[in-house]
Amino acid sequence: MAAQLGTQGPSENNPAFNIPDYSMGPPESDEEEPGVLSLHELDRASPPQSVAGFSSTMPRDIARSYMTRATPDDISSKMYFKTLDTENRLLRTQLGRYRSVEGEYHQQLEAEKTAHAQTKREYEAKHTRAVRTLERRVQESESAASTRIAELEAEVSRLNEALAEQRDQRGQTEASLQTNASTISDCTKLALALTDGVRALQRETLPSFNPASVNPAPLVELADSSSDSDFARVMVNLSQSLGLLKLTVETKIKTGVIIRDQIREDLKTAQKAETSVRAELTSAKEKTVALCAKHDADKRQFQTEFEQLTRLYERDRVAMAKELRKATEELEAATAAKDDAVRDANEAMAKTERVKSEMEALTVSHEGDSGARARLLAELDSTRAQRDKLQLEINGLKSSQKYSHTGSRGLEDMVDRLNRQVTTLTEDNARLAEAAKGLRLARRREASARSSGAFMCRGDEDEMAARMLTETLRSR
Repeated sequence: MAAQLGTQGPSENNPAFNIPDYSMGPPESDEEEPGVLSLHELDRASPPQSVAGFSSTMPRDIARSYMTRATPDDISSKMYFKTLDTENRLLRTQLGRYRSVEGEYHQQLEAEKTAHAQTKREYEAKHTRAVRTLERRVQESESAASTRIAELEAEVSRLNEALAEQRDQRGQTEASLQTNASTISDCTKLALALTDGVRALQRETLPSFNPASVNPAPLVELADSSSDSDFARVMVNLSQSLGLLKLTVETKIKTGVIIRDQIREDLKTAQKAETSVRAELTSAKEKTVALCAKHDADKRQFQTEFEQLTRLYERDRVAMAKELRKATEELEAATAAKDDAVRDANEAMAKTERVKSEMEALTVSHEGDSGARARLLAELDSTRAQRDKLQLEINGLKSSQKYSHTGSRGLEDMVDRLNRQVTTLTEDNARLAEAAKGLRLARRREASARSSGAFMCRGDEDEMAARMLTETLRSR
């Protein structure tokens, strides 16, 4: 061992003494240390088998998050807290962006609801107007039909009254004709009876008497006998009575003929009027039937249109109800997603605050560890100086061959102890460098995840990284 130490010496090529000097504090730059992979080299390299005691089955992004975590060993506390503030600002910016997107979605949803309600009101107003128009048309048709039916009924009643009057007049005319005919028959019978009596009187008493002569002889007064004068006077009176009777009978016959012709003309006129009335009544009935049929057809058409409009309204109402239910479900889903996102954001912020407090505690602990490390470095410097001094003494003793075996053994033990301390410090430095590398990679991984909006497992990564750093510091 002494020969090896004497051969190698405190040169810069000895890896046992190549320990970075942190006595003046952590480096201010972000330059990569020797043996530490950069971010691009880490992206190109395969995932490590184990990182700080974690299993190789851990996802690559989580492993990188532990490898990229920055600590006060690599960057200053000012840069570290500045990075934390940047992360918080990014979180708040993303939360504000999400809230703005949520507000726009709510505004769009409200606009769609307003448009849907407006469309529904317009359709209901249109349907109401159509129904009112149909009802008004039906009422107008019913009123027109009822008015026309009333007019036709009035016309029919008037025609019936006129026909009844014509029938009454015809009956009166027939009764008067029958009375006149019976009177004429009685007069004829009386005339025949008088004629028969006159003829009988002529045959019996005066065979030469002709009462039908045009110019009857004037009455002759006979003075020789009273009976003859009376008879002649009676005959003259009878002749005059017969002429008057004949004139009366002829006049009545002519009057009866005239009355008969007039009655026939009146009867023909009444028959024509009855025929025209019957024709008008038939046409009125036909028009009434046609109008009723048209009214029924219009009513059926209106009923069909009303049923079609009702079905259309029901279909549109069901479709609008489905759309409204779908929009409500989407709103509920969006609200639930928003609540989940807000809860996740709150949890992330809470974890960030917790990690920040832990990092502050770690910073305080690191300040104490920095003092201890400074003391260790001072001891290391003194040990190096002592080693150099001992090495010089060893070289001098080797050259002079004046030291004993016991002293050489004690010196070798001291050198071994110093080598063990140097090895321990080197291992601690390697562990700290590995932890710093993991923290730095984790911080870079978090920065890229926040820029892309990924917040999963960030709080757990922070806790595990902080726990790993705490265990590393405790192991020292």
